[in-house]
Amino acid sequence: MDGKIKATFLKKFYQKNTRYLIYNYISENITKILNPYYGMRKRILSLMTFLLLSGLFVEAQDVANLWKNNFILESEMIYPRVTLYDDIAIRQNPMSDSWSSHDDGSVSLSSMGAMLGTRWKFSNTTSNFSFSFGVRFRVFFNEITGKSTRNADYYYLRYYSNNDVTKFARTKLIDEGLWLLSIPVEMHYVFWKHEFFDVFTTLGFEGGYIMNRYLDITFRDQSMDIYKNEVTLLLKHPTNSLFGSAYGTMGIQIGNSRNIVFELCPVGLFFSSKYFYLSTSSQYSSVRFSIHLPISKTQQP
Repeated sequence: MDGKIKATFLKKFYQKNTRYLIYNYISENITKILNPYYGMRKRILSLMTFLLLSGLFVEAQDVANLWKNNFILESEMIYPRVTLYDDIAIRQNPMSDSWSSHDDGSVSLSSMGAMLGTRWKFSNTTSNFSFSFGVRFRVFFNEITGKSTRNADYYYLRYYSNNDVTKFARTKLIDEGLWLLSIPVEMHYVFWKHEFFDVFTTLGFEGGYIMNRYLDITFRDQSMDIYKNEVTLLLKHPTNSLFGSAYGTMGIQIGNSRNIVFELCPVGLFFSSKYFYLSTSSQYSSVRFSIHLPISKTQQP
């Protein structure tokens, strides 16, 4: 068997067995990954394996592969869908201090986050598949604020109660924040090419560790500050330090080199609902912007 025939045989053997390995793995593990009672660490490992196998699948395509490498700088705005814990006792309608006011106020919980990151992307220009991985720094912020149509800029937070006594603190703001470092792994597919832009979809997974977090209260009366640690302790709910999410996006890449990219994630899934002190959250939406810097191209034989 001469060298050319041998190389062709090995290539077809590699393609066939790689595809079989991927299909077999997906069929055996997809129901486990989607099961909400499947452990978070097992789910992270399963998704990581799936995406890495997907990268092998891209390489196993029977085409004259032209690989393009890009270094990516990216940013993202994230909007978690949060639910306040039921045991955080807040009077929902604070009244104005003005004796003549009859307007009810409101209390709102808001949550948002941001991301800065870098990724290395391997693109196959003939099969329209690409694969990327990198590192991201994320921050999240939650706030409980009170507002009235007149004078009141506070709400009532119950911090003590027994059979005879109930104590409330006039509170202007409760806010929390967390910082985390994560590693994303993504697979991309361009399904529509136009003269001026390309449209693609992404399947991604992200795993990381929450490095730091804080929870702070701003009382209306400074004399209450001596109780801040006590009240803060009551608001802290159990949280997970390991972070994980799975997501899909739709994106558009523009420019002569298709190096300016916008992506929308309608629904992303957190692997745990307990990342925050004040609220639970299982889903989020996000908008991402990135710049792709070309590094090199390699033509495979």
